[in-house]
Amino acid sequence: MNIKIKNTIIISLIISCILLLLMSCSQDAADIKEKVDEVFSVSPVSIEEIVLCKNVGSDSSPIEPTNYFPNGTSSIYLSIKVKNFTAEDMLSISWNFLETGKEIDRTDFTSDKPGSGYFGFNIKTSGEFPSGKYNVEVTLNNKPVETIEFFVE
Repeated sequence: MNIKIKNTIIISLIISCILLLLMSCSQDAADIKEKVDEVFSVSPVSIEEIVLCKNVGSDSSPIEPTNYFPNGTSSIYLSIKVKNFTAEDMLSISWNFLETGKEIDRTDFTSDKPGSGYFGFNIKTSGEFPSGKYNVEVTLNNKPVETIEFFVE
């Protein structure tokens, strides 16, 4: 076989291998980019759980969930489990005494630490809460999420 033909075949094979390698790398790169985007894509903030309770743990998870608090209660807790909370998100908590129709406390909460987990809130009184029917309204980014009724009796 002629040297010129041999060199042409060898060069053609080398170019073909390089092209196949580049095509494979670009497909791998596309797959890698897709996986990275999937891992780092942040789905919108959501609330996974809202619980009234007698206390919260060190991670703000609920302890002794209940909607009934005994006479003499001076502190009531709310535990909210969020997913993908960002610095741009805001939780609003409104505590209401339904016997009078009055809002007794309101908290607007933001966090500079994005992520998922529990946030704990509570309402306290220097004495004890009057007996009666109450509710707590939770909004996320000014949209109502849930209203929970509870009782002191």
